[in-house]
Amino acid sequence: MQKVMFTLLMIFLFGFSFSPVVNSAENKLQIASIFSDHMVLQQDLPISVWGTSQVGSKVSVAFSNQKHTTVTDNNGNWQLQLSPLKGSFTPETMTISSSNDQKIKLDDVVVGEVWIASGQSNMEMKVTSVKEIKALIPTAKHIRSFMVEHTASFTEELVCKVTGKSTFQIVPSLFLLLIIYNNVLKFPLVLS
Repeated sequence: MQKVMFTLLMIFLFGFSFSPVVNSAENKLQIASIFSDHMVLQQDLPISVWGTSQVGSKVSVAFSNQKHTTVTDNNGNWQLQLSPLKGSFTPETMTISSSNDQKIKLDDVVVGEVWIASGQSNMEMKVTSVKEIKALIPTAKHIRSFMVEHTASFTEELVCKVTGKSTFQIVPSLFLLLIIYNNVLKFPLVLS
């Protein structure tokens, strides 16, 4: 049941919020804006990767001893899935390449847990606003955080603006720091 709920949540989030950042008329290989350097991929589940490229071109994604290839559709869209991976603190590079000699490299990619935190405005209060909690940040070396810009739309968004690692929010971070303090974190973690 948990995997079904998680899969439905991922379909909702990624299907509506994080669509490809592209204009397929450009014929340029691009990936959805949610994919970037320093990301954490969800462990133990298939990992979807998508974007756009020139119509009819082959697109390959290579990561963690896997390489999968697909062909873009009539609109230049492509999507494929990597097989489930185990959590690892070892950073790797994801390489996305197309048959028209374009390549994208994403560095410092790890596999672990992706947790989504949401709620009212107190969920956005920054860790840096509380001195005692800010002092715990150096112990959070395996936690990565990102924040998606607030937006409202009744149509699919093409770009999601993401703020990187330094945006730890206080409420979810307190929970995560407690986990670290008790030495139970056995895999990388991203918090959104």
